[in-house]
Order: sequence, then C-alpha cells, then structure tokens
Amino acid sequence: MPDACLSYPCSTLAFVSALILHPLMTLQAQSPLESAVIDASAAKISAQDLMRRTQVLAHDSMLGREPGTRGDTLTTAYISNEMKRIGLTSVKGGYLQPVKLQRVTVRGSIGLSGSGRAIALVPDRQSIMVATTPGRKRFTGLPLVFVGHGIKATEFRWDDYKGVDLAGKVAVILDVEPESLSQRSFGKDQFPTYHEMWFVRARYALAHGAAGVIIVRGGTDSARANRARRLQNRAVIGVAPSSAPSPGLTVLLSTSGADKLARSVGDSIAGWRKRANDSAFVPLELPIKLSADFDAVATPFTSHNAIGIVPGSDPSRSGECVVYVSHWDGYGVGPAVKGDSIYNGALDDAAGVSVMLGIAEATLALPRAPARTTVFLATTAEESGTLGAEAYIDQPVCPMAKTALALGVDWTWTWGRTDSISSNGFGYSTVDSAAASIARQMGKQFAPGWSSYWMASDHAAFMTHGVPAWFGGLDGEVIGKPRGWAMEQLMSTQTHAPSDEILPSWDLSGALEEAQFVFRLGLHAAEMREPFRWTVDSEFARARAGLPRFD
Repeated sequence: MPDACLSYPCSTLAFVSALILHPLMTLQAQSPLESAVIDASAAKISAQDLMRRTQVLAHDSMLGREPGTRGDTLTTAYISNEMKRIGLTSVKGGYLQPVKLQRVTVRGSIGLSGSGRAIALVPDRQSIMVATTPGRKRFTGLPLVFVGHGIKATEFRWDDYKGVDLAGKVAVILDVEPESLSQRSFGKDQFPTYHEMWFVRARYALAHGAAGVIIVRGGTDSARANRARRLQNRAVIGVAPSSAPSPGLTVLLSTSGADKLARSVGDSIAGWRKRANDSAFVPLELPIKLSADFDAVATPFTSHNAIGIVPGSDPSRSGECVVYVSHWDGYGVGPAVKGDSIYNGALDDAAGVSVMLGIAEATLALPRAPARTTVFLATTAEESGTLGAEAYIDQPVCPMAKTALALGVDWTWTWGRTDSISSNGFGYSTVDSAAASIARQMGKQFAPGWSSYWMASDHAAFMTHGVPAWFGGLDGEVIGKPRGWAMEQLMSTQTHAPSDEILPSWDLSGALEEAQFVFRLGLHAAEMREPFRWTVDSEFARARAGLPRFD
C-alpha cells in the first residue's frame, strides 16, 4: 500500500483503485514536464473562474462561513462538490475530514495586587481572558515576571529569557517586537520577523515553565472592547490536544492596562519598552501577584476540512506530498457594522479557496500527474488558531516527514498586476531560490515581504512540524498605478469585518498571476528530486531534525 495511505485512515482497495483509475496516473518512467506544457496548464486558471467561486463563497447566503453553523454545512458541501466536479481524488471515499471542536464561553475574574493593594483593571476593556482549554481553573498568588518581548530567536542571536525559570509564574510579554530585532531580519529593509506573533512568544514562555501568560496588545481600550466581544462570540478551541502548547491562563492586556500595571511598581509602559529594546535585557520579577477563578464552558460540535488529491505518478515518490492549504472559515454573522451583520470574508479567504481550486484544475490539466502526490486542503477554524490544519496534521495524507512543501493560499491580491513577488519567509529555506527563479521567469522582481505574516495562516502549523512552507505573493508597485498605491490599498482593506466583500474596484488580473505563480512553485516542489530544506537555525529546522522546538 502506498505510504500516502499509512497516515490517513483510508482503505487499501479505495486508494489502489484511485491510482489505477486516475487518468493522470502512470507507472512508466517519467520524463520532465516541458515549459510549454506547464504554461498551457497554468493558462487553465481563469479570472472568470476565480471570481465565480469567490462570489459563491462570499455570498450572503453562506452566512459568513462560521464553523458549526449552517454556513459551515453549505460551504463544505460546495467545496467538496467542486473538488469532485473538477476531478480530484477523494480520500477514504469522501472529501470531508471531521474536525472536532468546542465553542467556549469564559466566565469568571482575575485579580492583580501589589504591596497588599489591588490593581484595578476594567474587564473586557483593559483585560480579556482567553480560553485555550475547557474547565474550571483557579490560580492563587502567582508571581508576575516581565520578560520583555518574550522572544527567543536563535537565528538573530536574541534571547529575552536568559535561562529564567518561570515555573509557577506568569510571563508578562510586550506586543510586537523591538526595532533592533527587526533590523536584523534577512531582508534588505527593516521587516518585523515572525517572532512578533504573540502565540509564538507564548509557546516560548510555556517552554520556560510559565503557568500562564499576559500579552500586552497595542491599541485603544475601545479596540480592546471590540476584541473582547469578538472573542466572547467566536471563541473556538480544539477537542483533541494540539501539538502546540497551550497556557492554562491567557490574558490580553490593553496598553493602558499595562501602563497601570507598570505604574503600580513605579515604572511605566514606556520604560518597559525602552529596556526591552536592548538585547541585553534580563527578565524582571515584579512585586505583583495574580489570582484567577474562571470557568471555560464548552459546547462541542463537529466541523470539516475538505481534502482532494492528485495521486503522485512516480511510484518512488507518490508517498510524499505537496500540500496547498487555504481556509474556508470566516466570522459568520456578528455585531452589525453600518447595518451589515454578515462577515462575508471575500478576501479572507473565499478568494484564497477559489485560487486553490483553480490551481487544482491546472494540475489536473497536465499530461501526467506530478511525481509527488498533491493535496488540496480547505480547512476549518483557521481564524480560531489553525485548528483545522492541526487536525489534518494529526491525520494527514502523507506524514509530515514526507511532506515536501506547504503552500499557504490566503489573502489573494485583488488590485491588479504588480512588478514584484515577495516571500514572507525570506531567508529561512531553499524555497526562496526556486520562488525567485519562477518570479524571474514570469517577469517579476523577487523580494522579502512582511516576515511576521509568515506565521499568520494554516501553513504555519506545517512549519512548526518541520515542513518547509511558502506564504507570499504579489507585492511592490501596481502596474499602471501611482507609486505607493498598492500599500494604500492594503492599509485601507478591512478583513474580519462585514466590509470584507467583493468590491467593484477588484481587478483579478493580479490574482490570476499569483495563482499561476503558486501553481508553478507547487509543481516544482512535486517534481524536484531533492526536497527543500531549512537553511538557518529556527524552531522549524529543529522540528525537521526531531529536536525540541522551543528550548
């Protein structure tokens, strides 16, 4: 039985039958796919089809595609039907993979005190509790330790922890990252690294023994209140333990709340930030204690990933996979904004799912299947912390050690053709060299992107299991538009809101090029003899080597 079937519970008969009957499958000696053939297949992706599928997925009738709702059922039915219609092979006799989830509501309180006096914070405005596991939890008198930005980046010689033991303590972590770390990034310009993602830093705090984390989130108290309402209305967690560590207590603190905390010990948030910007920073135990008593009430439900595959054509490599991953979920029906309560999620990520299905059609149009198996994965619950991706990783088509590349398809470019393609993970793996070559073939410049976004979608779950990944796309100047116009469009775009709808201003000529680029990169990964590898020390390289990731 092919290796692709060993990690996913499919029957031998079903999988072998798929290999025999699939029109692209061959056991003959393989010849390279010619450039003209690849071009012809890439041309099968059309802007009209991208728009058609996006219109269906982002329509009001899909009710914002929230997991566990009627919108979930309608969305997964549509995607699985599309996978069947275009000719993707199903796994285990169907396209849907169950994902067990829980919707949680947190009830309770936290208390902070210093020198015997209470430090009053406004609930849901200055402090928000976030559930990561269900059940009743009580914490009494836990000391707080300020760990700066809580970053440990071996590749940039940065360590905020300096070997501190946080057992039985709560780590207080600043938002974003110090400028001096961004200046060390691999790009020519100053880019935030992926280490600024708060959940990455929480993992390192837990690896150092922390009982919980307090994350300072930038923004106004009003923004924190809006965030609180969304968390309370949309909190979803997984049923099965995730491979990513979860704190017993997570508190999001507004800037004003953090400043109140700092001033209670004769300091300020500005002072904290100044000290944390120095790589010589040493963790500081604060004369503040935390107590909490809360209950995370969970209601279980089942959602689904949609999975379709093109079985590999090379018997020696068909047990290895290239995975395209795009999330179908959105925020459903929520608080109305300007009279609109449906969070359509057109950019995030109806368009991405549409692009992925277009790439699937291009792959099926090749005269033979790629050497490695190609997986097209539409996930649930990405917006809740890549829970659908984690469920796939637990029951994959190919084991992570045999997954050659994960390509994240999220936030498609809808503002026309540009002069550049950027890599958000620039400098970490040999994926860059292949991507740069393909970009040049398409007449594009190749450049680093916003590195922090590299951890912002489902492909990141694969990276933390050691799988090289791509997350990037069109960037730079829009052809035919004034300089800086592209950045203005990005800054004016609101996702996670009812305004994320298909707009008359959309120009999918860029989305089409982006789809063709990602198709070519995935095909290259499926055909290349030696798979991609990590090139610098990082948690991803350590995971690939079977070493502890968050030491």
